[in-house]
Amino acid sequence: MENTLLRQYERMTAFLGAVLGPDYEIVLFDRDKICRIVNGEISGRRAGDPLPKRLTDALERGVDRESGEVLNHRVLAANSRNLRCSDLFLQDEQGRTVGVLSIDFDDNRFKELSEAVFRLCHPDDYADQNISVMIRGCKDQEIFSGDIAETADEIFRRVVKGQNVAPERLNYDEKLEIVRQLYAKGIFELRGAVQAVEKKLGCSQATIYRYITTVKAERENG
Repeated sequence: MENTLLRQYERMTAFLGAVLGPDYEIVLFDRDKICRIVNGEISGRRAGDPLPKRLTDALERGVDRESGEVLNHRVLAANSRNLRCSDLFLQDEQGRTVGVLSIDFDDNRFKELSEAVFRLCHPDDYADQNISVMIRGCKDQEIFSGDIAETADEIFRRVVKGQNVAPERLNYDEKLEIVRQLYAKGIFELRGAVQAVEKKLGCSQATIYRYITTVKAERENG
């Protein structure tokens, strides 16, 4: 990391991690990879991991030159945690983007605290049956996880909106929507993806391939 500006932000990364505490992951990127990360156990990433897709896309679209920042978007981490992330594009004196400083907040501990508060005012059996605090993802959020099963589980939860629904009870449109979202995330480019999704949805590989063919046709036809 030769850039002087990035060396200065390397110190800032460590400082922010120490001040904000264990629920905040602070990540410093150059234009290719992670240079420094604090509390990386939150997302499961480490120094040297590549620049995530949302940032490479932002650089290609010129977001760094327009606003210089992207605030409060959701990301699914490798351990199925939904994170609130914000990115600051770092520019040198010539206005060239040399890196990105990202702050990722994990609010799962506060979800557990909220559930504990409800248990203070309700009997445990009532809370078990009637109280649920959910941290929801969104359709367009990025996924850090390289684990196909975790990704399929998260998208499954989004499509059924958190309801306790068995895969065999999903209708055609719901299963197609799950495959549509997995395809958009590039999951089917990974080895073993079709087999993993087959198990998750409780249908044959041939059926999964038919869903994929339908999704490809939709995208080609606009």
